[in-house]
This record gives sequence, structure tokens and C-alpha cells, in this order.
Amino acid sequence: MTTADEADQRKRLERARETGLFRYSLVQELTEPGLSQAERGWRARELAGRAHQGPGGVRVTVSYATLTRWRRRYEEGGFDALVPSPRQPAPRTPEEVLALAEALKREKPGRTAAQVRRVLQVTAGWAPSDRTLSPLLTPASATAPWSWPGRSRLTSLAG
Repeated sequence: MTTADEADQRKRLERARETGLFRYSLVQELTEPGLSQAERGWRARELAGRAHQGPGGVRVTVSYATLTRWRRRYEEGGFDALVPSPRQPAPRTPEEVLALAEALKREKPGRTAAQVRRVLQVTAGWAPSDRTLSPLLTPASATAPWSWPGRSRLTSLAG
């Protein structure tokens, strides 16, 4: 992992922690011992009815259902349950597979995403979905110009 990746990961973890602290600041009012269910509901409705200073200083409102969900998570898993799970920022499709898909399209520009996927399946043993390949294989994202059926007609209609 590069230092830029590490810094990005640290920032993501810090934002997640801030979010967890914000959630806890609201939930703590609902988890006080001795509160009846009616009092807890009343407090949750009161909290849901106003704006709060959220993570990053942004004003946010939180629904009654969300407050209830956060309270349950906190009761089941403590503070860690309020911290959002880290997202996977890197693409899931290996770069080599995407490069091979692009090369296949350049080799035969008439190939559809489905055809490229089938070739990848046979050669690499695995292939991303047509939906993943389609944006990669469109003219806007291609590095080499090629002609698409009906493209000149659409361009002339738009112009």
C-alpha cells in the first residue's frame, strides 16, 4: 500500500469514527437506565424533530426509525456497532481483465459487451458482467477511435 493509499484509508477511518461519535451523541439520550418505553419513544421523536450538527459540521435531521435502529445496534454491539463499515474504494475487477477486454474490443470493434465477456470467460476463466464491461467499451472511454454503426447519423441529428 502506498503512502497516499494509507493517508486515504486513515481519513476514511477518521470520518467513520466521527460518524460513530455523532450517532452515539444522539443514542446516548435514548439508552439512559430507568427510561420507560414511552419516555424513550418521546425522546426519540423529539430528537427526530430537530436538526443536529452532524459529522463535518453539516446540519442533518435523523428520522425516528433511524434513531431506533441506531439504539438497537448500540445495545447489541456497543460503540463499534455505530461506526459505519469501511467501503472498498478500489475497483473490484482486476486491471488485467479490464485491459484484456479493451484490447478485445479494439481488435474487433463490432464486438458487444456480451461477446467480450464470453471471450474473457474462456481465456481468463472469469469475466465481469456485461454491465461492468459496457461503459468501458463505449466510444467515450475508448482510447482508439473506431466507427460505431449509426454513430454518424446520431451526431448529425444532434448537431
